[in-house]
Amino acid sequence: MWLLLCREADVEGRRNASPELMADLIEFMDREGVACWARFRLDSGDSIWLGVAEDGVVVEQFDKEFTGTKLFGEEDAVKRARVARALADQFAGIPTPPEMKDPVLLAFTAAILLCSSPEEVQRVLGQAVNGA
Repeated sequence: MWLLLCREADVEGRRNASPELMADLIEFMDREGVACWARFRLDSGDSIWLGVAEDGVVVEQFDKEFTGTKLFGEEDAVKRARVARALADQFAGIPTPPEMKDPVLLAFTAAILLCSSPEEVQRVLGQAVNGA
């Protein structure tokens, strides 16, 4: 399993160069046909997990026991693509790792990186749904 742990310093360096970012990308996997996910630590200290699959996208807040509260979920492929496009347009230029290629993972990651709390993640993603 490939993790971003070896690239964390690079992401952290870019985070420091962009003070508007409110979350740290802790690790991610972007392997077509295998797995697409990312894990974040928000400035509030909360942990967020983003999962992208053929059958949907889910964003959850989770605790130390890995029990989560769903903040966002979309199974419909057309709606998922519209939300991802709205996020990509809104958050173009937000630094993400160059190894991250999946467009849905990229769009959601860029949005989450600008959120400081789970409530803000839920609000930003909800606005993208309404604008899609």
